[in-house]
Amino acid sequence: MCQRLEVSESGYYRFKKRPKSAHDQRDEELSEKIEKLHREQKGNPGTRRLRGDLAAEGQRVGRRRIGRLMKQKGLVVS
Repeated sequence: MCQRLEVSESGYYRFKKRPKSAHDQRDEELSEKIEKLHREQKGNPGTRRLRGDLAAEGQRVGRRRIGRLMKQKGLVVS
C-alpha cells in the first residue's frame, strides 16, 4: 500500500504514532457534548440552538463547526 501511495514505510508508521492535533481533540469533546444535548432535547435542536446551549456552558463554537460535527455523527434535526 505504501508503494501505491508513494509513501515510505517509516513515514507511515511515524504518522500512525503522531498524537491527535488539538483541533481534533477539541472536535471529539464537542461531538460528545453535541450528541448529549441532541439526545436530551429529543433530536430537535439545530445548530443555532446548540450554539446557544454551548455558549451558556462557556464554549465558543461556530455554527458551521457544529453542523459539520452533527453530520459526522449522523445527527439530524427532526
